[in-house]
Amino acid sequence: KPRQRSPGWGSTSSAGRQLQQQQHIERKKEQQQQQQQQQQQQQQQQQQQPQQQQQKQQQPQQQLQQQQPQHQQKRSLASEQLLRLGGHSPSEDEVFQIISV
Repeated sequence: KPRQRSPGWGSTSSAGRQLQQQQHIERKKEQQQQQQQQQQQQQQQQQQQPQQQQQKQQQPQQQLQQQQPQHQQKRSLASEQLLRLGGHSPSEDEVFQIISV
């Protein structure tokens, strides 16, 4: 005779299931934020060539950035470019797709 599992062991109550989903969603958001950062860094490496031309036009900014360590400089360039794009970037759309899944 198979042993019966106590209720709530195999079948979580709906409240417990919602809680798990909530945690799962939050975990998903964290992953998305990490993904977004990685995507921005990848984007900004691809965009660096056109950006070097822009830098020549924006020399006062470039001098400010040279005082920062290299990795910070890259990051500020990336965020600057996101602002220039009105805050929209492909990675943002991808994140929305992930959320809706």
